[in-house]
Amino acid sequence: MKPTTDQIKMVEAIISEFDAATKKCQELFEKKMRDYDAAWAILRTTSLTDQIKIKSERIKSVTTIGTQKIADSIDDEFVGIINYCILHLVQTERDKLGLVRASEITITKDEALFQYKKYLAATRKRLEKTYLYYGDCWRGMNQHMLNNLILAKIRRIQDIENKKYLDPTGDELTRSLMDMLIFSVYALVVGKKVASDIYD
Repeated sequence: MKPTTDQIKMVEAIISEFDAATKKCQELFEKKMRDYDAAWAILRTTSLTDQIKIKSERIKSVTTIGTQKIADSIDDEFVGIINYCILHLVQTERDKLGLVRASEITITKDEALFQYKKYLAATRKRLEKTYLYYGDCWRGMNQHMLNNLILAKIRRIQDIENKKYLDPTGDELTRSLMDMLIFSVYALVVGKKVASDIYD
């Protein structure tokens, strides 16, 4: 069925918001590449899952208890989750090719940026293709609720990594990582709206 004009506008709106939110993420990734090279390229995917979980647990602590012992804002944590999800996707592919080695960096800066952009674009395409299944229902959620969805995806990924859930093709892992990235974009959009409402 051909989408209606309103549905087309809905998709165009979220894609614009996705691009705006991930622009900051890519800029941060490029800055860290200049400062630290591709140091992340020695990490196993399980280590990246741990990093995503740490970020998400920090968000849960702040949004549930209302206390924050670190300087990073909640938005910064969601930006971190987005970048770690992309790096996880990159490392998953590289690991299958035997390119992840703990003792040396086996990827150039140019190749790392190419891979980053490739998986960011693939996630954007997934969002555009599937958005109308649920539409704008997430706009009624807050950052805490969206983070709970991320935590659920983390548990599924850990089950896959621990062989408690079989994922022979790797499709479930890829979808879960992309979904966490998308949920984090939603959280950044929601956070921006809350801040705008406060200061209006």
